[in-house]
Amino acid sequence: RDVYFLRRPKNMATLEKLNLSIRRAIDSLNYLRPIHFVSGPRKAKNQNAFDWVFCQELGGIQVYVKIRKPTKKPNKVICFSFHEAEYPMRYCFRNE
Repeated sequence: RDVYFLRRPKNMATLEKLNLSIRRAIDSLNYLRPIHFVSGPRKAKNQNAFDWVFCQELGGIQVYVKIRKPTKKPNKVICFSFHEAEYPMRYCFRNE
């Protein structure tokens, strides 16, 4: 798949804090599993796309991950958010 990482200030600050490159952040998406799943698919506002939210621990930090899948581009994924979680997550497949 073609993954595009949005270089938002929050995302870049988290990469710096974790000493990760964009490539390594994208690679970390391959390790997302159902236990990391928070919500989705949810129709993106004003977009022909759907969003999924995950949260994974990296370097002792809970990282909020939102990926967007455009409906008209089946091989494209956008990593919209990759930053420190700002609030506690409610996971769909965990008993917490």
